[in-house]
This record gives sequence, structure tokens and C-alpha cells, in this order.
Amino acid sequence: MKETQELIMEYLVSDSPYNSHDGYELADVLCKQFCVEYPKELLGILHCCICETVRKTAQNGYYGFSTTKKFYRVDTVNNYVGKILKMYEDLMIRYASDTLGRSFVLELLSLNNETTLSVAFAAMAEAPRQYDDQIRLLLEDNATIGIYLRGDVEFFFLKMLRAWYETLNANDAERYQRALLSYKSEFDFKYDAERRWSQFLCPHLWQDKWVLICNTLLEDHMIPEMRRCYQELLRRFGQKQMVERNYHSVGVAHICGGVVGDETYARWPISNWLNSFLKLGEYKRREGRSAISLREHANAFKKCVSSNPNRFYDFVHEISNMADIQDMYKIAGLEGLLAGGVNPYSLWNLSERYISEEFAKANPYTFSRIVEYYIKEENEYIDKIMELCKTLTISPFSEKSSLFTAEDGKRDMSRRATDMLTKAINSYQGCAAELLVRMCAIPLRRPIVYAFFADNNILLHEYIKTVPLHYLNMEDYYDEELYFPLVKSLLSGMGPEALYLQVNAIQWSFYYRNDVVCNYIDRIEPDPSTHELLVQIYFYGMKGTPISEECERRLEKILAINNEEIVAKLVEAAMKSYEHVEYRDLSVKILEHYASDNREKVVNAYCMHCASLPTEAFNWYCSIAPVYAGKKYQQTHFELGYVKKCISTNPILCYKFISSQRYFETEDASLLDDEIVEVLLEVYKKLRQEEDADAMNEMLDLFDEYVYRDNRVMKAAVALLT
Repeated sequence: MKETQELIMEYLVSDSPYNSHDGYELADVLCKQFCVEYPKELLGILHCCICETVRKTAQNGYYGFSTTKKFYRVDTVNNYVGKILKMYEDLMIRYASDTLGRSFVLELLSLNNETTLSVAFAAMAEAPRQYDDQIRLLLEDNATIGIYLRGDVEFFFLKMLRAWYETLNANDAERYQRALLSYKSEFDFKYDAERRWSQFLCPHLWQDKWVLICNTLLEDHMIPEMRRCYQELLRRFGQKQMVERNYHSVGVAHICGGVVGDETYARWPISNWLNSFLKLGEYKRREGRSAISLREHANAFKKCVSSNPNRFYDFVHEISNMADIQDMYKIAGLEGLLAGGVNPYSLWNLSERYISEEFAKANPYTFSRIVEYYIKEENEYIDKIMELCKTLTISPFSEKSSLFTAEDGKRDMSRRATDMLTKAINSYQGCAAELLVRMCAIPLRRPIVYAFFADNNILLHEYIKTVPLHYLNMEDYYDEELYFPLVKSLLSGMGPEALYLQVNAIQWSFYYRNDVVCNYIDRIEPDPSTHELLVQIYFYGMKGTPISEECERRLEKILAINNEEIVAKLVEAAMKSYEHVEYRDLSVKILEHYASDNREKVVNAYCMHCASLPTEAFNWYCSIAPVYAGKKYQQTHFELGYVKKCISTNPILCYKFISSQRYFETEDASLLDDEIVEVLLEVYKKLRQEEDADAMNEMLDLFDEYVYRDNRVMKAAVALLT
């Protein structure tokens, strides 16, 4: 395996032709054999090689992410580099739900490269529930979204969002739609005064929003405001804009389609639908076209029914009693009527057959989607649904369930906590528990649901406890009088993972309702995996809380262990809190105490979070900033960012700080030289504005050093002067 990795790495970074004999031996012989016999091992090898190739050869790209020449627009069918990439992506999709796959996805995202982002998004699209937290982070910033709507990354990003959106509950789906309604792109107001490209002064206005709406939303589940926006944009752009994969991009698994396109489906007579339900076979091939997927065909039927429920109402009832028609079509018709606004109570006779223990266990997501329409208000059916959900929620997990894996104990605690919740909501027990939580939106049902979770705490699997713990503090379901006793009950049977799932609620309770969580905190505090969060809870609790002395005592106890990661986490919290007056004295005390600690992660914390400090703290930061040989490039990069921020207020101190830092001894100093010189030139420009000749002369020696080092930025600046 090691030799194989070395051969692949050598091939990827070499100048060998794409179709060389070496490529044939690797892609068509060796890797193909390993893909069958040792797929997981091959995934690890390919991941290491591709990531290392990106690190060594990536170049700045036009859109905000880097590109790699060896991988750029490579044909995944007709050359061997493309075949290796295709094999890698197929394996990433295969293991997307695996712990190994998740760790690889996070690394691919961090590289911010066109190829790695495409592969990461393809894998995330395969298991969107498992990457829910990561996807939500990607959507926090409009600028980041705009970056991913460019280049070959766009298709994979949109495919991932579509897959993720289909997993959202009604509340989250509405939040996502409202976020799209307010979405603004940096290209919206790029003017074209001559109107060369279109009749509009701003030809790109709402273009990105339209692409997001067309490619990620389901038309039959739009809220009224989104429906109006959709119709307005459709009139503006004239047609839907569906993003397709470029033929040269990293491939995705083969996608099957329906019998005909959306427009044709909309005109289909009911007789066509009936014949297709009776005769159509799965994955039937058509010459020159993709295979037919019955699932896609059923989804097309649901969409048509929701668009015109009156037309299909009798037909859906008719096929519901036909034994020779598959359930997927009957369910699609029912869901279409429900989504189309038909009174759900008039459809109870159709829905009832799918609101059963047997169906819920086999089809938990479909069960949830149907039940949602019957738990929005008090009605005659809700008692039956509630009792069924209670029974499902406390049902035991199978001993063969994928919940029980040997790798669980090896994951970091944050990952384990996320996985617990993910596995819970992917089980029928978790789906039922989530439905119970949603019933809390009905005031009369709220105390019943809270009481159920509290009374059956012992019967709930630890994973299922994450559902009420995670969701019940949301506004629609929260009851202050009931919430804290329930939290105390749930935490009594949970481990450190609960802290990661609901740290904000536990933190607040620790300060102001200490009786609720004190026993839990005492029980988990000896576990080192909790310390990264506990030190932050104790740090912030030392100011302005009723238990400040207890927080100080507990913090000192953990710091006595002197763990590098925990000290680094505390330094990070102190750096970020310096700007807040109430925490400044405490932050200064901690930061000065650990300033001489030269362990790598501690130095990282000082350097990488110094930009959190205000400019007026620069003089103080200079006095505590770690100075030692061998600083990493990334550490220095963030430090220079803070220096750059302070040039306008204290240019001389900025220059002296750079002079004192021994940046020549930094690892990969040549990569850093350009940044340093650019900052020094800004300092010099500021001093020239202030006519400080003495300070300018002092800087000349440092400039000479970079001229001797043949720095291109320095040489360009000198050339301009001469």
C-alpha cells in the first residue's frame, strides 16, 4: 500500500502526460483492482495523494478558491488523472456516512480548492443529514455562497443544497426559504450602462438568487412569499435556470430521470399516468437517454398533483384501492394532495393506512411527512398519532443497529455528539420523538409531551434523548416551567456528548439555575474531553454571575493539569473577550500568564486570534507576543493581519514589531516574504504621509534585506522608484 501511494503521488505531481503508460498501470490496473479488493484502504491512499498534490501545486483561482492545473477541467473518462479522480469521488460518496469519510470531507473543505470542494460537496450530498452542521455553517455568509456559485464547484454545491433541503423539517425549510428571499449577491448591482448584454441596467440582478431557487427548492413546498418571488423572477428571466454538470468536471454517480421532462409531465393526461403506473419497469433503458427511475417518476407525479390537486383528487382516491399499483405512487399522490392545500382531514381515509407502527418502522421519513399535516392543531386524530409516536419513541434499538459501532469511542467528543443526534433523527424512534416535540407547538399538548419524556427517561435510548434536548428550547416548543426539570432528568442519564449538543442552555443553567445541572457538571468534569468547553464556561462565569468564585475554583482545577489544547482554548477565549470591558482585566491576566508558553497550540492561539484585539491593544500585544524561531506560516499570516490593521494608528510600532519577530526563521519563510514586504510598504507609505524621515531611514535596512533575498514585491517597488 505504501508503495502504491508513493507511485500515485509521484505520478500526480510529475509532468507525465495524462495518457502515459504509468497512468494506465496506476488507474486501469492497480487502482481498479484495489477498488474492488481494498476500497477503504484505496480511499485513504487517494485522499492523501490528492490533498498533497493540491497543497503542493494549487494556484490562486479567479473565483475565490484555488485551482490545480493537473486536475483543472480534466476529462474523467479519457485520461488517467481523470479516472483516478473519478475513482476517488466514487469512494468518497460510498463512504460519505462513515467516520473516515466525514473526516476527509472536512479536510477537503479546508483546502478551499476547486477539485476538493467539488468532491466534498458530492459526498455531502450523499448523506446531507450527517453534514447538517457543516452545511449550515457554509450558508451563514452570502459572500461564501456567492463563491460556490462559480466555476465547476457550482453544480456540486447546488446538488448538495438540494439534497440537504429535502431533509429539513417544515420550520427549517421555511427559514431556508426566507434566507433565500433576503439573499443578495455581490453581482446584483454590477452596472452595464451601455446595456451590451441585455435590456437591463443591472443584467446580473437576482441571477444568483434565481439559480439557488431553481436548483435547491421544491416548487410544491414553497411558502407564499417564495411563490410570489418565484413567479416574478420567472417572468424576468423567462425560464428556469438549471445548472448541469460540465462534462469535464469530477463525475458524480449516474443520475436517472423520469419518463419525460417537467413541461411534458404537466400536460400528461391521467390515462398516461395510470398506464405508466401499471406497466413501467425500474431503470428501463431508452436509446440515447438516461435510465428511468421509478422514484423520479413518482416525484414527478407528486409535483403535478400538488400543482393541480382538484384535477387529480378523484384519481388519487381511485388508485389507492388498486392492488396492482405500487405504494410509492399512492403515497406520491397523497403527498401531492396534502402539499397542494387539500384539507388533510378529508384525506384521513388515505393517510390512516400509512400512520401505523409497521409503516413508520419501514418508512420513517414518509411517515413523518404525512403525520406533519395532522399535528398542527387540535383535531380528532391527534390522540391516536400521539400514542403511536410515544410507542415508537421508546422502542428498543436492534442489537445489529448501525448505532453500535466500534469506532464510536475513537471519535472526538464534538463529532460523537453530532453523530448521536444524526443517528437519532435517522431512526424511526428519532423521527417519532421529533414529531412529539413538534406537537409542543399546540399549547394543550406541550405539558403532555414534556411529561412523557420526563416519565420515560429510563426507557429512552441515549441517542433519542438528544432529540428533546436539542429541540425543546426552540421558541415554538419552549416552556420555562417545564423545560428545566426535563433537562435535569435527561442529563441524569447522558454523558459528555450532551454538553456539546446543548452547551448554551447548560452554560446558562450553570450560572442561574445551578441546581438543574450541578450534578451533571460534577459527573462529567473529570472527563478530559469536556475540558475545552468547561474552561470557557468557567471563564465567562467569573464575571457578572452569582457563582463567579465557584467558576474560578473549577477553572484553576482544570488548568492545573496544564493540558496544551485546553490552555490554547482558554487563550483563544481571552483574546476574543479582550474587547469587552467587563472581561478585559481577566483576559489580560490570563494572556500575560501564558505568554511565555511556547507550545505550538498555545502559540497558535495567540497568533491566530490576535486580530480579535482592538487597535488600541497593539502596544500591549507587542509586549506579550510570542517570539521564537520556527513559527509556522499560518501563525505569522494571522499576526500580520493584525499588524496591518494597526498601521493607520501606530506605523512605527508596526515596523518595530515586524523587526523583532525573527520572521526570517519562519518555516516556509519564502512564502511569507511577499506578505511581510507588502505590510512594510504600507507602513513606509504611512510614514511618508506623516513626513517621519527618521523612521523611514530606519526601515531602509530591513528593505535592503528583502532586496538581497530577491523578493519580487520589493524588486517591483524599487523598479517603480527608479
